[in-house]
Amino acid sequence: MQNNVVTSPALNQASEYYVHPREGLNSVIVSLKHDGSRYLAWTRPMHRALGAKNKFQFLDGSIPVPALQDLNRLVWVRRNNLIHSWIVNSVSSQIAQSIIFI
Repeated sequence: MQNNVVTSPALNQASEYYVHPREGLNSVIVSLKHDGSRYLAWTRPMHRALGAKNKFQFLDGSIPVPALQDLNRLVWVRRNNLIHSWIVNSVSSQIAQSIIFI
């Protein structure tokens, strides 16, 4: 017998929408804060960290913004905000001020 229960992608650990309960807005995902120098030394670990968390697709556009009426829209917005906070928290305050509205 098949289980026809529809679950939110946010609960599926294989989904890009899933976030572990311990991952919050202030979760540090790279140890080196980007200060405007050594961009490659910062971006490589950032790409790896986002890839390991199955979230890089939010940055490269692989996961398009769902339509307003799509039930996943709110989940997408919440995950996008979380990833944005990870990035803002991994750069210097001067850089953070310039990207906060992106």
